[in-house]
Amino acid sequence: MGVVPSQPSDPTAASASESSPKRVRNARGNGSQLRTDLLNATTAVLAGLGNDEVLSLRAVARAAGVAPTAVYLHFHGRDDLISATVERQFEELSSFRDSAEDTAARAGGGPWERLQARTTAYVRWALQNPGAYRVLYGGKAIPRLSSRESLELGQRMLDRTDELVRELTDAQLARPTVSPSHAGLLIWATCHGIVSLRIDKDTIDWPDAETLALEALESTVRPV
Repeated sequence: MGVVPSQPSDPTAASASESSPKRVRNARGNGSQLRTDLLNATTAVLAGLGNDEVLSLRAVARAAGVAPTAVYLHFHGRDDLISATVERQFEELSSFRDSAEDTAARAGGGPWERLQARTTAYVRWALQNPGAYRVLYGGKAIPRLSSRESLELGQRMLDRTDELVRELTDAQLARPTVSPSHAGLLIWATCHGIVSLRIDKDTIDWPDAETLALEALESTVRPV
């Protein structure tokens, strides 16, 4: 699962930027740290781009404190770098939600409690990582990928919501206002709206975001 990287590279990455901050060389055996630094830098640069701005490998390298050519030690080009960044963020969000569900299950929670835990975990992660959230769902990454045919990242999280809603419905523990698959989309859309407004309209005195998400969840799933 991921995005097929495009072959053309960023023409701005042909030479090192003299303005790039000096970066301490990784200790032997820590070459993977460079990849992590580049992914972190890509997240930060993407989150700060305007709608019409293009991601430059030179800007990413500058943010990571390396020469532009260092990007090619781990990535084929811009699409490869962006898709790897998106994939890592989806993995972190997915793991965060899975952990919340596991905690609820260990506490004896059934499908409703596990669904609640996953919903609040989504909101919590997004508000704790607003830059990464903008990269995933704020139109910062996907429009800048030239190849999107195999982009299915995040589908597993939506599928898991559908499974829990269906489990509640089959056990007659809930009466969703819509089909389980539509319920999953509606829950996601509502949580995204809550999170996005909290991030971008922070001058408003919003109620607690997790509480709002749970209220929306209950009105959609309608547990018995």
